[in-house]
Amino acid sequence: MKKFLLAIICCTAFVACKKDYTCKCTASSTVPGFGTVDSSYTIDIKKSKKKDAESKCKANENSATVSYMGFTVTYTTKCSI
Repeated sequence: MKKFLLAIICCTAFVACKKDYTCKCTASSTVPGFGTVDSSYTIDIKKSKKKDAESKCKANENSATVSYMGFTVTYTTKCSI
């Protein structure tokens, strides 16, 4: 009986650690002389531990700079739980 109760407690502890998280991202595009365009979006991360969810969220971050026809466009995305 003790082993059975211990098994149930352990299973409950592992299941309780996994939750659904929302990753919030903000993307910015900047063109000098024209301004900045910002947008935001969310990504649902299902049944993950917080550390894993944060890692998956951060994987969506990026940054790039592109030159085209004399303009330099900077694109940046930042994400957080």
